[in-house]
Amino acid sequence: MYEQFTIPGRVAVVEHDGAQFLSVKNQLAEAEICLAGAHVTKFRPAGQEELLWMSPLSGYGVGKKIRGGVPVCWPWFSKNTENPDLPMHGFIRTMLWQLDSVKELPDGSTDAVLSIRDSEESRALWNHKFQLLLTVNIGSALTLKLKTVNTDDQPFTIGQALHTYFRVGDIAAVSIDGFDGKSCLNKVGDDFTQRGPIVIDKEVDEVFHDVPDGAVIHDASLKRDIVITKGNSRTSVVWNPWIAKSKSMADFPDDGYLTMVCVETTNALEDVRVVQPGETLEMTTAYALR
Repeated sequence: MYEQFTIPGRVAVVEHDGAQFLSVKNQLAEAEICLAGAHVTKFRPAGQEELLWMSPLSGYGVGKKIRGGVPVCWPWFSKNTENPDLPMHGFIRTMLWQLDSVKELPDGSTDAVLSIRDSEESRALWNHKFQLLLTVNIGSALTLKLKTVNTDDQPFTIGQALHTYFRVGDIAAVSIDGFDGKSCLNKVGDDFTQRGPIVIDKEVDEVFHDVPDGAVIHDASLKRDIVITKGNSRTSVVWNPWIAKSKSMADFPDDGYLTMVCVETTNALEDVRVVQPGETLEMTTAYALR
């Protein structure tokens, strides 16, 4: 179906684990994107170790929520406030996307564009017309641009997230900069204002306000920093399930919390956005190792 995008040795649509993936290799990095959910499941810069954490217990394919990598949460983040029975984090992360284009760029990176439109299935859950496009640039950094187009005749409000799971060597040796002085809605405790770097020694599920500039994950165990930049996002979420919650999730290893942390680029809470008819809204994020 996608033979027109094949570049021998560099770009192909492959099948494994019961799903289709776009596989990309270039001089700067290699990556995989599951077409179900437009879900980046692998990104390894040349000469470096894997950036993303994936659960070995995850399922793949249409209708399955992939655990790890970069889930695309849309058109709401967390529970739907009007109907909590609707799918957590929206519905497009379990739907099949279309691969629109793959382009090798002069700088050695590769752009892939995936899209999804409203359907009878989506309108049964959220009665709006839309087009959603995700551009993934695979280079020395992993860059994602999530573009919402309102093709309806009415405005709609969206929350969204690129809910990225980062691989770390040892959570006890991790600190996260970028949130000092920021107020936090704490979903597993009392709200607070962050002081200094974030360290994780318990369950963490924290939504930070007024954070337009990204963050840095310092990983002493793997001797690397993960630099996160973002655009058109003023909220960020930091998540680690810790011990009890890890054991409660069927698709998450009991000890998985030791080697992962989520730092998510979001439009959440008061940062949700109204998109007018015919309007386009773009949220971006990028991840680089140093």
